[in-house]
Amino acid sequence: MLLPGDTVVVGVSGGPDSVCLLNLLTRLRGELDLNVLAAHLEHGLRGEDSLEDAAFVRRMCASLDVPCTVRHLDIGALAAASGRSCEEQGRLERYQLFDEVLKEAGGGKIAVAHNRDDQAETLLLNLARGSGLHGLCGMRPVRGNIIRPLLFTGRDEIEAWLLAEGISWRVDASNAGNDYARNRARNIILPEMKEHLNSRAPEHLAAAAAYLQEADDYLAGCAERFLEEHAVRRASPREIGVPASALADAPGAVRHAVLCRMAAWAQEKEDAVDLSAVHYGLMEEACALPSGRGFDLGGGLRARREGDLMVIGPSGRDAAPREEETPPDPVFIREAGRYRFGELSFEADFITPREAGDYTRQKQCTKYISCDTIQNAVCIRRGRAQDRITIDSLGHTVSLKEHLKKAKVPARERERAVVLADGERILWVVGGRIGEDAKVTGDTGKVLRITQLRPDEEESR
Repeated sequence: MLLPGDTVVVGVSGGPDSVCLLNLLTRLRGELDLNVLAAHLEHGLRGEDSLEDAAFVRRMCASLDVPCTVRHLDIGALAAASGRSCEEQGRLERYQLFDEVLKEAGGGKIAVAHNRDDQAETLLLNLARGSGLHGLCGMRPVRGNIIRPLLFTGRDEIEAWLLAEGISWRVDASNAGNDYARNRARNIILPEMKEHLNSRAPEHLAAAAAYLQEADDYLAGCAERFLEEHAVRRASPREIGVPASALADAPGAVRHAVLCRMAAWAQEKEDAVDLSAVHYGLMEEACALPSGRGFDLGGGLRARREGDLMVIGPSGRDAAPREEETPPDPVFIREAGRYRFGELSFEADFITPREAGDYTRQKQCTKYISCDTIQNAVCIRRGRAQDRITIDSLGHTVSLKEHLKKAKVPARERERAVVLADGERILWVVGGRIGEDAKVTGDTGKVLRITQLRPDEEESR
């Protein structure tokens, strides 16, 4: 979670969990050489009590010699304007504050004080809402630059430690009410479970979340391999598609993980947000729809059928219109290396058939092209009206337009098709098939291996 010399911004509400976390980290800052900062958001929801919380946090931070940033906002007004709940709006504003404080400090970690009981509540809430495996994993101890050092510590343990150390804290009276779903889980459901089912129910629920995280990590790896082989990604608007038939053939758990990763990619987030089992069901239903039909999923996303692809991207109101553009100049591949065509990146090298391994298993993003039949300089460019692609071993060809139309690629995408070409002969329709006459055979002497890189691969490869 933390390394010597790290800067860590602690989110401090004034409640027992965050007070405990701040005190623990300040006691460790000498041993770990930490730069500890604090941030507090006053939500403007509880009048004088809320202002007193902010004053308490300031005094505590001053006594601990911890720089503290306090921000005052009217969360109620902001929530009404955005259409979000006060709970969700408050969470968004808190993390925005933490990010800003961390950025001003030059980067580091954000420490939040979720505990084991919070984890149990999260699992129960997500289970009740119909979340799949990913939602049942609850909160991660480490997620990006966010750390949760108290996630395996019970609320009773935290309060007992504070009492033993003589450290005071603030009590948020609104936590005693049951207006929010989380409060009902905390004040009604979990106490009932502890009393009538098992006294260690929160502990067992939190342990179950940890086990499920391991299973989710495994399935996420399966999903990434599936997407590496099948995914077609577009930058403007940000969309991702996979062949509906391949998705339907995948095991159910892998299919759900694939859809989760697709939605997260389309949202440009680490995890898909605002999506439940209902939404994932709609994504699966979209696989069977006629081309052009789809469902709005919420969270600014839409799932639709497009030709043989199931595509997830922005909903209509969020999709940025494609502007008329001047096509990028053709990019000629003359040697091994990295090539960029507009927003797309490729990696090319020249190898022998033996180095290509099982070249008959062409992947969605990696193709093996025979160099023996190439007559001109190979280039990556936009498709043209005169382009043709060979469709069978007898040498029959069709125009690129006809091929794309038969593949049920929408007209707006046909105009933007990117190809690997040898003159007017199509070697590969990027994101689709290669020409039959471009395939490697047992007699091929030299092979062009070309890979369309995913955005997350561009820096790492």
